[in-house]
Amino acid sequence: MGKPEIVIVGLGPGGSLLAWKAAGKGYRVRAYDFQKTYIKPCGDAIIIREEYDDILRRSGSISGTVKRHIVEVPGYGVKTIEHERPAWYIVDKTRLVGFLREAAEAEGAEIRIRHADPLREKGWVRVNARGPYAHPRRDTYIITYRILARVDSWDQDTALLHFETRRAGLAWIFPSHMGDGIVNAGGGLKGSSLAEVKSYVKRILGERFNGKVRIIDERAAPIAVYSRVEPAGDGVIRLGEAAGLINSAGGEGIRMALLSALLASRSLDSADPVREYSRLVAPLAGEARLTRRLLRAIENLEPERGARLLYRLPDSFWRGFIAEGASIRLLLKTFSAEPGVGLEALRALLSSRS
Repeated sequence: MGKPEIVIVGLGPGGSLLAWKAAGKGYRVRAYDFQKTYIKPCGDAIIIREEYDDILRRSGSISGTVKRHIVEVPGYGVKTIEHERPAWYIVDKTRLVGFLREAAEAEGAEIRIRHADPLREKGWVRVNARGPYAHPRRDTYIITYRILARVDSWDQDTALLHFETRRAGLAWIFPSHMGDGIVNAGGGLKGSSLAEVKSYVKRILGERFNGKVRIIDERAAPIAVYSRVEPAGDGVIRLGEAAGLINSAGGEGIRMALLSALLASRSLDSADPVREYSRLVAPLAGEARLTRRLLRAIENLEPERGARLLYRLPDSFWRGFIAEGASIRLLLKTFSAEPGVGLEALRALLSSRS
């Protein structure tokens, strides 16, 4: 008798990676997604990490690297954060997911293109990897809007982050996987309509390039920055954004999706994969919860105070947050280096609710 069946609902980066790894271990894998070709607009940037570096390289999805970040805080100024080595990859996410799905099928996974409910499917292990669509409540997510646009010039190793504290928003301008002269720009605003978010993103893009912008593609998608962090429950393993594993303060999600899939793959070797996964993923879940607190802390401040705090954060904080993610260690290091900023940030964190 062969190994038992794994049922995966959602074949984005996390679900597709787990399908491949589980099938490669000899498990029978039945996987569902409503899209034949995966498309979910985002910044398509991922922190460089050894755990999945080989996977990204084998997929051929890496189009470039980012070594410089521009942090804009309206009313205060601009910080340029230089890294000793590249901090991010820019990836073609559709190509990455396509590679992972093909690899999973080559190992024997059965992929079905249709909707499914992980709670209703039967299998030894059930996995919810449905991204933001795992969170039906409107107050758990915001709408993001992403543009691919041709511009006169943009340094391909540079990314811009624009923080809008008056509207609890963030906009980005990143290099695009489509190559030189094309940028990936987007953003989101708390409690705003798609029309308002479009206006915000187009304003930031137009100001940066003096209106010389030609839009090639534009799409919108939800991002679950306010969802609860629950990696497992009801006998189901949850991956990535479906588990609330997302950097709410910056919108980064691909890294956590891939890491949670690799941890879920490891958990399959135990007698109780759901319990083992909960143990393995705990540090990642802790990081996601911390980013919720950071987001709430900034939102709870008056916009002027929030902007001032963001701008006063030292370069060392931004360098660590961008290249490694959020951590208590990073915050303690920041508080030690800048006691005044640290005290203000600590007060904001204590006033926030997870």
